[in-house]
Amino acid sequence: MWAFFYGSAKKIIGENKEIREREEPAFKFLKSLHVAAKCRYNASIRLKHQSSFSFVTATVLSLGLILMPLLKLAGVRFSINDLLLDAFQIFLAVSVLVYSVVISKSKYDVRSSNINACGDKIKFLARELEYELGQCKNLNAFDYHDFRDRYYSIDSDIEDHTLLDYELARLNMPQYFEVTGGVRFVIRLWCLLKYLYIYMVPLIVIFLEGAVIIISLQPSTPLDFIHVN
Repeated sequence: MWAFFYGSAKKIIGENKEIREREEPAFKFLKSLHVAAKCRYNASIRLKHQSSFSFVTATVLSLGLILMPLLKLAGVRFSINDLLLDAFQIFLAVSVLVYSVVISKSKYDVRSSNINACGDKIKFLARELEYELGQCKNLNAFDYHDFRDRYYSIDSDIEDHTLLDYELARLNMPQYFEVTGGVRFVIRLWCLLKYLYIYMVPLIVIFLEGAVIIISLQPSTPLDFIHVN
Protein backbone atom coordinates (compact mmCIF):
# COMPACT_ATOMS: atom_id res chain seq x y z
CA MET A 1 0.00 0.00 0.00
CA TRP A 2 2.65 2.49 1.07
CA ALA A 3 4.81 1.49 -1.88
CA PHE A 4 1.90 2.22 -4.23
CA PHE A 5 1.31 5.67 -2.74
CA TYR A 6 5.03 6.41 -2.72
CA GLY A 7 5.36 5.39 -6.37
CA SER A 8 2.30 7.45 -7.37
CA ALA A 9 3.54 10.52 -5.48
CA LYS A 10 6.98 10.16 -7.04
CA LYS A 11 5.46 10.05 -10.53
CA ILE A 12 3.34 13.13 -9.83
CA ILE A 13 6.23 15.10 -8.35
CA GLY A 14 8.57 13.90 -11.06
CA GLU A 15 12.33 13.75 -11.42
CA ASN A 16 14.86 16.55 -11.67
CA LYS A 17 18.28 15.04 -12.15
CA GLU A 18 21.24 14.89 -14.47
CA ILE A 19 21.78 11.71 -16.49
CA ARG A 20 25.35 10.41 -16.24
CA GLU A 21 26.02 7.52 -18.59
CA ARG A 22 29.75 8.08 -19.04
CA GLU A 23 32.15 9.12 -16.28
CA GLU A 24 35.24 9.72 -18.44
CA PRO A 25 36.40 13.37 -18.18
CA ALA A 26 36.41 13.79 -21.96
CA PHE A 27 32.78 12.68 -22.23
CA LYS A 28 31.80 14.99 -19.38
CA PHE A 29 33.42 17.84 -21.28
CA LEU A 30 31.64 16.78 -24.48
CA LYS A 31 28.34 16.93 -22.62
CA SER A 32 29.13 20.44 -21.37
CA LEU A 33 29.84 21.49 -24.97
CA HIS A 34 26.45 20.22 -26.14
CA VAL A 35 24.66 21.98 -23.27
CA ALA A 36 26.62 25.21 -23.85
CA ALA A 37 25.74 25.20 -27.55
CA LYS A 38 22.05 24.63 -26.77
CA CYS A 39 22.09 27.48 -24.24
CA ARG A 40 23.67 29.80 -26.82
CA TYR A 41 21.00 28.92 -29.37
CA ASN A 42 18.27 29.56 -26.80
CA ALA A 43 19.82 32.93 -25.95
CA SER A 44 20.01 33.81 -29.65
CA ILE A 45 16.32 32.95 -30.17
CA ARG A 46 15.34 34.95 -27.07
CA LEU A 47 17.18 38.05 -28.29
CA LYS A 48 15.71 37.64 -31.78
CA HIS A 49 12.21 37.53 -30.29
CA GLN A 50 12.97 40.63 -28.23
CA SER A 51 14.16 42.40 -31.37
CA SER A 52 11.00 41.50 -33.30
CA PHE A 53 8.71 42.43 -30.42
CA SER A 54 10.52 45.73 -29.89
CA PHE A 55 9.98 46.59 -33.56
CA VAL A 56 6.29 45.68 -33.33
CA THR A 57 5.89 47.74 -30.15
CA ALA A 58 7.52 50.83 -31.66
CA THR A 59 5.35 50.44 -34.78
CA VAL A 60 2.10 50.10 -32.81
CA LEU A 61 2.91 53.11 -30.62
CA SER A 62 3.80 55.19 -33.68
CA LEU A 63 0.57 54.22 -35.46
CA GLY A 64 -1.45 55.17 -32.39
CA LEU A 65 0.36 58.50 -32.25
CA ILE A 66 -0.56 59.17 -35.89
CA LEU A 67 -4.11 57.81 -35.70
CA MET A 68 -5.49 60.20 -33.09
CA PRO A 69 -4.69 63.48 -34.93
CA LEU A 70 -6.03 61.96 -38.16
CA LEU A 71 -9.31 61.09 -36.45
CA LYS A 72 -9.53 64.67 -35.18
CA LEU A 73 -9.00 66.01 -38.69
CA ALA A 74 -11.69 63.63 -39.96
CA GLY A 75 -14.16 65.19 -37.53
CA VAL A 76 -14.45 62.31 -35.10
CA ARG A 77 -15.81 63.50 -31.75
CA PHE A 78 -13.94 62.03 -28.78
CA SER A 79 -15.67 61.30 -25.50
CA ILE A 80 -12.72 62.60 -23.41
CA ASN A 81 -11.53 66.20 -23.37
CA ASP A 82 -8.87 67.55 -25.71
CA LEU A 83 -6.37 68.32 -22.94
CA LEU A 84 -6.29 64.70 -21.85
CA LEU A 85 -5.91 63.55 -25.45
CA ASP A 86 -3.05 65.98 -26.02
CA ALA A 87 -1.34 64.79 -22.84
CA PHE A 88 -1.70 61.17 -23.96
CA GLN A 89 -0.26 62.00 -27.39
CA ILE A 90 2.76 63.58 -25.68
CA PHE A 91 3.12 60.42 -23.58
CA LEU A 92 3.04 58.27 -26.73
CA ALA A 93 5.60 60.49 -28.44
CA VAL A 94 7.97 60.23 -25.47
CA SER A 95 7.37 56.46 -25.28
CA VAL A 96 8.27 56.02 -28.94
CA LEU A 97 11.41 58.11 -28.47
CA VAL A 98 12.53 56.25 -25.35
CA TYR A 99 11.74 52.86 -26.84
CA SER A 100 13.65 53.70 -30.03
CA VAL A 101 16.70 54.66 -27.96
CA VAL A 102 16.43 51.44 -25.93
CA ILE A 103 16.23 49.35 -29.11
CA SER A 104 19.21 51.16 -30.57
CA LYS A 105 21.31 50.69 -27.44
CA SER A 106 20.32 47.06 -26.87
CA LYS A 107 21.43 45.90 -30.34
CA TYR A 108 19.33 42.76 -30.12
CA ASP A 109 19.99 41.67 -33.71
CA VAL A 110 23.78 42.01 -33.43
CA ARG A 111 23.88 40.21 -30.08
CA SER A 112 21.61 37.45 -31.38
CA SER A 113 23.81 36.94 -34.43
CA ASN A 114 27.01 36.85 -32.35
CA ILE A 115 25.62 34.36 -29.83
CA ASN A 116 24.26 32.16 -32.63
CA ALA A 117 27.69 32.16 -34.30
CA CYS A 118 29.23 31.20 -30.95
CA GLY A 119 26.78 28.30 -30.68
CA ASP A 120 27.76 27.13 -34.17
CA LYS A 121 31.46 27.17 -33.25
CA ILE A 122 30.85 25.24 -30.03
CA LYS A 123 28.73 22.71 -31.91
CA PHE A 124 31.48 22.24 -34.52
CA LEU A 125 34.03 21.80 -31.71
CA ALA A 126 31.80 19.15 -30.12
CA ARG A 127 31.64 17.25 -33.42
CA GLU A 128 35.43 17.30 -33.66
CA LEU A 129 35.72 15.99 -30.11
CA GLU A 130 33.16 13.24 -30.83
CA TYR A 131 35.22 12.12 -33.82
CA GLU A 132 38.45 12.06 -31.80
CA LEU A 133 36.78 10.11 -29.01
CA GLY A 134 35.52 7.60 -31.56
CA GLN A 135 39.08 7.02 -32.74
CA CYS A 136 40.56 6.78 -29.24
CA LYS A 137 41.07 3.34 -27.66
CA ASN A 138 41.87 4.50 -24.12
CA LEU A 139 39.26 7.11 -23.22
CA ASN A 140 40.54 7.63 -19.68
CA ALA A 141 43.92 8.70 -21.07
CA PHE A 142 42.45 10.97 -23.76
CA ASP A 143 43.87 14.51 -23.55
CA TYR A 144 41.06 16.98 -24.26
CA HIS A 145 42.85 20.09 -22.95
CA ASP A 146 43.37 21.45 -26.46
CA PHE A 147 39.60 21.30 -27.02
CA ARG A 148 39.03 22.96 -23.65
CA ASP A 149 41.39 25.81 -24.55
CA ARG A 150 39.64 26.27 -27.89
CA TYR A 151 36.29 26.38 -26.11
CA TYR A 152 37.52 29.09 -23.73
CA SER A 153 38.81 31.04 -26.72
CA ILE A 154 35.43 30.80 -28.49
CA ASP A 155 33.42 31.69 -25.40
CA SER A 156 35.61 34.44 -23.94
CA ASP A 157 34.31 37.45 -25.89
CA ILE A 158 30.60 36.52 -26.04
CA GLU A 159 27.97 37.47 -23.47
CA ASP A 160 26.84 34.59 -21.30
CA HIS A 161 23.45 32.94 -21.47
CA THR A 162 20.84 33.44 -18.75
CA LEU A 163 19.27 30.99 -16.32
CA LEU A 164 16.17 31.02 -18.53
CA ASP A 165 18.23 29.77 -21.49
CA TYR A 166 19.77 27.02 -19.35
CA GLU A 167 16.43 25.82 -17.96
CA LEU A 168 14.97 25.66 -21.47
CA ALA A 169 18.01 23.63 -22.53
CA ARG A 170 17.44 21.19 -19.66
CA LEU A 171 13.81 20.74 -20.68
CA ASN A 172 14.79 19.99 -24.28
CA MET A 173 17.78 17.70 -23.75
CA PRO A 174 16.32 14.42 -22.39
CA GLN A 175 19.57 12.61 -23.24
CA TYR A 176 21.32 14.61 -20.51
CA PHE A 177 18.59 15.69 -18.08
CA GLU A 178 15.58 13.86 -16.68
CA VAL A 179 12.96 16.48 -15.84
CA THR A 180 9.47 14.99 -15.50
CA GLY A 181 6.11 15.34 -13.79
CA GLY A 182 5.31 18.27 -11.56
CA VAL A 183 8.90 19.49 -11.57
CA ARG A 184 8.79 19.84 -15.35
CA PHE A 185 5.47 21.71 -15.12
CA VAL A 186 6.87 24.14 -12.53
CA ILE A 187 9.99 24.83 -14.60
CA ARG A 188 7.91 25.37 -17.75
CA LEU A 189 5.63 27.75 -15.85
CA TRP A 190 8.65 29.63 -14.49
CA CYS A 191 10.08 29.97 -18.02
CA LEU A 192 6.73 31.27 -19.31
CA LEU A 193 6.48 33.84 -16.50
CA LYS A 194 10.08 34.89 -17.14
CA TYR A 195 9.27 35.47 -20.82
CA LEU A 196 6.16 37.46 -19.89
CA TYR A 197 8.23 39.56 -17.49
CA ILE A 198 10.60 40.46 -20.33
CA TYR A 199 7.69 41.78 -22.41
CA MET A 200 5.64 43.18 -19.52
CA VAL A 201 6.41 46.91 -19.91
CA PRO A 202 5.79 47.16 -23.69
CA LEU A 203 2.63 45.05 -23.35
CA ILE A 204 1.30 47.40 -20.67
CA VAL A 205 2.00 50.46 -22.84
CA ILE A 206 0.33 48.87 -25.89
CA PHE A 207 -2.69 47.86 -23.79
CA LEU A 208 -2.91 51.39 -22.35
CA GLU A 209 -2.78 52.91 -25.82
CA GLY A 210 -5.52 50.64 -27.12
CA ALA A 211 -7.69 51.22 -24.05
CA VAL A 212 -7.46 55.02 -24.32
CA ILE A 213 -8.28 54.99 -28.04
CA ILE A 214 -11.27 52.67 -27.55
CA ILE A 215 -12.60 54.65 -24.57
CA SER A 216 -12.14 57.98 -26.34
CA LEU A 217 -14.10 56.74 -29.35
CA GLN A 218 -17.12 55.69 -27.29
CA PRO A 219 -19.96 58.08 -28.28
CA SER A 220 -22.39 59.51 -25.77
CA THR A 221 -25.16 58.79 -28.32
CA PRO A 222 -25.02 56.94 -31.65
CA LEU A 223 -25.41 60.23 -33.55
CA ASP A 224 -22.49 61.80 -31.71
CA PHE A 225 -19.91 59.33 -33.00
CA ILE A 226 -19.04 61.41 -36.06
CA HIS A 227 -19.12 65.17 -35.92
CA VAL A 228 -18.64 67.12 -39.10
CA ASN A 229 -17.36 70.65 -38.55
